[in-house]
Amino acid sequence: MERKSFAFDGSELVVDSDDSRLVITPADVDDVRVERQVDGWVFMGSGPEASWKLVDGRLTLRVDCDAVASNCEAVHRIQVPRKVAVAVESDNGNVTAEGSPRP
Repeated sequence: MERKSFAFDGSELVVDSDDSRLVITPADVDDVRVERQVDGWVFMGSGPEASWKLVDGRLTLRVDCDAVASNCEAVHRIQVPRKVAVAVESDNGNVTAEGSPRP
């Protein structure tokens, strides 16, 4: 498991993710904190290779598996400051928002 904090001073965060399960939680933090767990295997190829970056209010999370056969899984747990609005752009991944207010 890996952890990383990203300095953040905006009011809206876009989470851009492919092939990963996301768990997003508002927290008493000043930055965006990400914890990731990447597992998997590949046959005749490469991976899993994980990358993450936060640029201009966009948190990009990728896990690449490039192989003839593979089974790669990733979970990203993201803590965001409580007053930050979050939008998610996700392809092929489950998204869970924990601790958010209900309408």
